Amino acid sequence: MAKTNLAEKDRHHLCYPKSGWNRGYVKALRDHWYLRAIVPKYSLHTELHRRVTSIPVPRGRSAKAVYEQLLMLEHYGALAPYDTLEKRLSLLVALFDCVEQPTADAFSKQLEIVREFYAPL
Repeated sequence: MAKTNLAEKDRHHLCYPKSGWNRGYVKALRDHWYLRAIVPKYSLHTELHRRVTSIPVPRGRSAKAVYEQLLMLEHYGALAPYDTLEKRLSLLVALFDCVEQPTADAFSKQLEIVREFYAPL
C-alpha cells in the first residue's frame, strides 16, 4: 500500500480551476510554490471551493505584473514556506487590487472565509 503524504493531499491551489489557469503567466502564477497552501481537506478546502467556485483569470499583462512582483518578493526573502494562508491571500489581494479587480475580489472572498474558519470561538 502506498503512503499518503498528508501535506500533498491537503494542498490547495489558490488559483483555480486549473483549466482556466493553464497558459503563460497565469499558469506560472498557479504553479508558484507560494500560491499553494496546506489546508484541511475536508473542511476549509471544501468550504473554499463551495463558496468561491472559481477565481477569475487575470489578463496576461496583469498576470505578468503580479508574477514579477511575486518573484521580486521571493528574491528579497519576503515569502516563506511557513506563511499562513491568511498572509498569502492578503498578499494576493494587495497585488491584484491595483491591476485586476475581479481577481482581487475573489481572493478577498477566500480571505474572508479563511478568517471565519480560524476565528476564535
